[in-house]
Amino acid sequence: MHDAILTLSLSTAAGVVLLVAAQRFMMPAIVLLLGGGILLGPEVFGLIHPEKLGHGLEIIAALTISVILFEGGLTLDFDGYRKSSVVIRRMLTIGPVVTWLGTAAAVWLLWGTDPVMALMVASMIIVTGPTVVLPILRRLRVKERLHHVLYWEAVLIDVVGVFVAVMVYEWLTQKGEELPLAYALSNFGMRVLLGAAMGATTGLITAQVLRWEWVAEDHVNIFVLAGALFTFGVSHAILPESGILAVVVSGLVVALRKPPRLKQLKHFKLQLTEVGIGTIFVLLSARLELSSFGDIRLLILLAIMVFVLRPLVVWLSTLGQGFGFRENAFLSWIAPRGIVAASMASLFSLRLRERGYEHAALVETVTYATVIATVTVQGLTAPMVARLLGVQREERRTWVLLGDKALIGALGSALRKGGVKTVEVDRQLGTTEFIDTDEPRFNDVHALFFADITMLSNIWTAYSWGFKVNASNYYRWSTFDAEQTPRPNSKNDAPKQCIPVWKTTVTSALVSAGIQSGHQSIELIEVGSRLERGRFGAEQLPLFWVNEGKATIIEDPMNPGEPQGSMAIVLRQRELGLSKVLAHVEVMDEKNITFKDAVKRLAISAHRQFSDLPRQQVVDGIFDRTQTMPVAVGGGVAIPHAYWDGVDRSVCYLGVVPGGVANVPAPDALPVKMVFLLISPPGKATEHLESLAAISHLTQEPEFIDLICRQRVPARILSLISERG
Repeated sequence: MHDAILTLSLSTAAGVVLLVAAQRFMMPAIVLLLGGGILLGPEVFGLIHPEKLGHGLEIIAALTISVILFEGGLTLDFDGYRKSSVVIRRMLTIGPVVTWLGTAAAVWLLWGTDPVMALMVASMIIVTGPTVVLPILRRLRVKERLHHVLYWEAVLIDVVGVFVAVMVYEWLTQKGEELPLAYALSNFGMRVLLGAAMGATTGLITAQVLRWEWVAEDHVNIFVLAGALFTFGVSHAILPESGILAVVVSGLVVALRKPPRLKQLKHFKLQLTEVGIGTIFVLLSARLELSSFGDIRLLILLAIMVFVLRPLVVWLSTLGQGFGFRENAFLSWIAPRGIVAASMASLFSLRLRERGYEHAALVETVTYATVIATVTVQGLTAPMVARLLGVQREERRTWVLLGDKALIGALGSALRKGGVKTVEVDRQLGTTEFIDTDEPRFNDVHALFFADITMLSNIWTAYSWGFKVNASNYYRWSTFDAEQTPRPNSKNDAPKQCIPVWKTTVTSALVSAGIQSGHQSIELIEVGSRLERGRFGAEQLPLFWVNEGKATIIEDPMNPGEPQGSMAIVLRQRELGLSKVLAHVEVMDEKNITFKDAVKRLAISAHRQFSDLPRQQVVDGIFDRTQTMPVAVGGGVAIPHAYWDGVDRSVCYLGVVPGGVANVPAPDALPVKMVFLLISPPGKATEHLESLAAISHLTQEPEFIDLICRQRVPARILSLISERG
């Protein structure tokens, strides 16, 4: 047991470290994972022993594959499918047949195997794994239709390959029975029907539950993960291997229904998938016997697959669809095999060995030779091949910010923290006539934002960028007088006007002054996939959505709509400074909490931080004051406060009571749900009054109070309050 646990732990740790290293050095992750597994396995250092896991390795591989394929289905893009549907359909129908039969013929001729065994070996390498292809696509950003063809092929061909492999296995192992081929074909059809039905059913249920928001936000990810594993497990239990199709269909249905928090869900599944890929690839590659790869016939077979069969598949699939030589050449080169091929080969090789089949080891040897060769050679050379063939897609992302140095400096800094490329042009450097647009930093300009009226006074050079920047991507701070906006001298070279944005903000000059004085700031914050009521308002205005290094400007910050990214750039008022004195947050969700109970519990927290503070005296003193001076200020807020020795500064403790505090009279008759205990040292009246003002200011934003009272995690409450200053 110890060896099994150690093997699994080391494999996971090594897999994650190698994934991080691959990203750091811009290498295909699978190359490092395969090498790492071989080095750590029995063949070299002997630190990992996959055989110690027994049949557990099959279970781990199966569950990992289910999550990988669910994530693949979740991220399939139907818009992309429509753009190249004919080619994708051919790649998933003609492609597997040509690859399968052609490879089988080569195996039969080279090794002299039984024809059905040759078909068994060939069925393992029909697939082009998403675990390898998708990371390559993320790095390369090739032309859109090439991306969609390779993406759809990689995700769905796994299902085709697995079903064909199982069909051939059943045909091979039923040879002594009557009508073995008919038996295998009928099971093939049943797997398709069961997988599609099971996946569609669970996908619809999952999506509908999410749309009804029956699952708390904190549990969405694990709920969907459990649903994917349930889909795979039940379908697999009814008919082995049918779960592969079921999870792909389930993920696809969830994506089509577009439930809330879909972006968050995709991000979580991607992380989970990467951990699984790292672990399984290390475990499977650790099983390999290097001596079995010295056969020259393997090189001949690989050459046939890469230089004959794959180009033939691509040519037949793209015939008459307007794909040129360069695009066909790139599609022909990118066909690496991945984790599904490797894991299925290990599984079937083991089963065939147990049954005493000759050439059973060939299933694993040929598959792993193909995986290693295609992943290493094609994965490492893909960027170079894409550049040589000129198939990479240019996507402009840089924002040029023109205006006052303090303002565009703060805005540019926040955008860069979100991964957005920016170029800042300070108005003090002169007009845009002095900008050298041939500089490399202007090569991929996506949009221009004018934050200062003086920059608009001479805009001709900026408009001359029309050959680089789409006419709809010129923006200006809308507090400028629209009649002052200059027009270009030529309608052919420029848009008619800049799009006015941020109408609900003050002027750019006032914001610049506020930033310099410290009363305002522009910052990057994380947001969910849905807009939280009360998150934004006059004190915190969203200016941009940011997602994966791309920024989308928000034209009206007071009506931002649903988030278009995982992060937001906000303009924040910083006069309050409440977060500087807030030391502790406690959620009191018990029933019938009294005001005295709340104050006592907050006083205990204060005593823990300041042991010299006389806890009981503070509580008694506050209650004596409440007899003559009310503590509820309205808006659901109460502020019991006092001066007391034992603290060295103003400090505040917040109790959030979702059910409301009993018996606290308030001027607006609203139940008190937030109790702030504020304690300051004697002689700090100014600091004390400033803290009181900061807390009282919250009563002006009932939606923000409601947002706070909906939270159940103290750290989240602290984060939301910190956003406000």
